[in-house]
Amino acid sequence: MRASFFANWQKHWGYIRDVAPYADIHTLIGFLRSADTTELWNQRNLEEWQLPYVCLATCDFPPPTGVAAVHRPEWLRFRFDDRYRTLRDLWIESEPDFTFLRLTYRKPARKKEPGPTEFIKADYVDVDRRWLEGAYATPHKYVIAAMDRTFPS
Repeated sequence: MRASFFANWQKHWGYIRDVAPYADIHTLIGFLRSADTTELWNQRNLEEWQLPYVCLATCDFPPPTGVAAVHRPEWLRFRFDDRYRTLRDLWIESEPDFTFLRLTYRKPARKKEPGPTEFIKADYVDVDRRWLEGAYATPHKYVIAAMDRTFPS
């Protein structure tokens, strides 16, 4: 699974950015380091198309900084529906059928992370089992360099 992910990492990144606009590459890098530590790659029934959803559900996506800040001033979080209380529930199901949610929060004024008072809305994200068949733009050279530096071939 790990080798397949890295063969397709640019597609994974493209899909993650479609669902979480202006996501930071360092969020993905942190997820991948955690996946290596926890041996996520070895989970029974985990399929490659599910990996972006697992990444999105386990990471926070604060508003971007710099020039991109005007494009997404909100904080994003993602969740599987309530039938999936932990990620382990994904590997238990041989054919997981889940609903996926994008939760939007205002950037907190005096706290590090948003809480219930900053919640704005929840939107359904279309779960696409075939997203790997899509075409995605080549990542920015900074993104490619960050991935190459962190995970050299």
